[in-house]
Amino acid sequence: FPNPVNDQFYITCDLNEGPAVLVVLYDILGNEVYSKVCIKDGQIAVDTENRLSPGTYLVTASSDDKFYKRKLVIASQ
Repeated sequence: FPNPVNDQFYITCDLNEGPAVLVVLYDILGNEVYSKVCIKDGQIAVDTENRLSPGTYLVTASSDDKFYKRKLVIASQ
């Protein structure tokens, strides 16, 4: 959330309580456009720093034993 997003969004999901979560964004063609290892503290904040063009993306988050994916819309500014 929020969705659509302008520059920062949050992921709330039931991932492993390990120290890190890998977050990857893919564009509509399946190209990786953003990836970062986030330290989890109950909620994962992802700051795209206005580097993404408006459009639809697939966001994935994974830990040691779980995987999460959702569609994300980047709004025009």
